[in-house]
Amino acid sequence: MSELGNQADKSAPQIGFSGLPADISIDAPQELASAAWPALGRNGQAGVALVIKATLSPNCNGLLQLQDYASEIEPTERFYADARLSSLAAAGDMVPCKQGSEIIIHGAAQPCGEKAAVAAGFSLYRRDSGVLVDKWVWALGERESDSRGRIGAPEPITTPVPIRYEYAYGGPREAPLTHAYPFNPVGCGYRRWGAEIVAEEIPRIVRPRLKPPGRGTPPGFGPIPAGWAPRAGRFGKIDEKAYRLGEIRYLQPPHPAAYNYAPDDQRLAEPLQGNESITLGGLIPQTPCGDAISWHLPGLVPHLELVRRWQWETVSLSLDTLTIDTDRREATLSWRGWLSESQATMANGMRVFIDHPPGCLASGLEPRSGALNASTSSSSWGSADGN
Repeated sequence: MSELGNQADKSAPQIGFSGLPADISIDAPQELASAAWPALGRNGQAGVALVIKATLSPNCNGLLQLQDYASEIEPTERFYADARLSSLAAAGDMVPCKQGSEIIIHGAAQPCGEKAAVAAGFSLYRRDSGVLVDKWVWALGERESDSRGRIGAPEPITTPVPIRYEYAYGGPREAPLTHAYPFNPVGCGYRRWGAEIVAEEIPRIVRPRLKPPGRGTPPGFGPIPAGWAPRAGRFGKIDEKAYRLGEIRYLQPPHPAAYNYAPDDQRLAEPLQGNESITLGGLIPQTPCGDAISWHLPGLVPHLELVRRWQWETVSLSLDTLTIDTDRREATLSWRGWLSESQATMANGMRVFIDHPPGCLASGLEPRSGALNASTSSSSWGSADGN
């Protein structure tokens, strides 16, 4: 699965099995969305993967509170438009496992007065551990280049700039995928060595600390499709001959992070605890220029129970994904679990419920607010490569 052209319009591979129930349901309250499906596990074993998903929004103190509805389960990755020309509007929820945990953010850099460059980013932290993830990008006003490749100064930013890979270094969008920048085939500014220099769209999302062009993932906070580097080479290789005989066997095992959607610098080695806080700067609409807003995870704990021979058995769940939509002022939490083949075939049913921890209505929480600055000076706008 290393060929970009073969993966551009596909999500992470799903494998079917015989001997496992095809229709698996979970009895869950309306506040939680859930799904269960036959899958191949981390070590190549057949079983049933589970995902539980909750939607939260902040109260006046910044505490994220469980809503009485749940966002729908995304069965596969969903693009904004044509998969060959756009980035992901949503990551797929139905993946069997993830390495550690990850943070995914959808949003836009907000205008700040008449500035031509604004910083946008986030910081995830825990009271007992300090800062866990800290990431920033610069959004620039529109720039133009001439036929000789010279780039003009950015114009003032008057409308939000989406933090999407279409606005970052990559592309060329209309070229065959085999000629595209493998880390971001839908971006702008990239051209193959020796290609004609023409007036073209210039990246508007750049890194705080510039890197040479053509190295690594593009600046951004959103999910990376399965067909882009580096994910395209992480899914391993199935023994096709054995598969035709009804056996599941890997010739090359998948990378542990094959099903992680977030950029590598937005991931943690361990699952989230559910009590973290996230500070968002330059991303929340109608926020005073230069201010940041903090949201706090409330420590919600869902419990999944499996009926086996009329006895309830607890199934372990890991909180592995925090997704935030700053335009909607909304967050989703995703927990993942796993049933072995023997558990799944002997199960009579599953149910899930959720604990509301004592004090989760924010009595002692004080949101951090105030100005936050990106880790570079506003003079470092970058060049056409945007890296």
